[in-house]
Amino acid sequence: LTLEFSRVCWIKVVDATGATLTQGQQNAGGSVNLDGEAPFRVTLGDAAAVSAVRINGSAVSLPSQRSGDVVRVTLP
Repeated sequence: LTLEFSRVCWIKVVDATGATLTQGQQNAGGSVNLDGEAPFRVTLGDAAAVSAVRINGSAVSLPSQRSGDVVRVTLP
């Protein structure tokens, strides 16, 4: 799972085993590459701050990309 950020965003990612893969603030221009067991439970503090989401290199769309929207989604 790869997430890229266009501005500051708080995130939390938990995998299928219940392990928290990352939690905290990500900076503008930053990215995180995570390895874990799918599905991933992802919480994003600002949907518009996420410029890209990819699973195994394939782009994934978020249910919202509006500024300020908190997104909670399970990704395969």
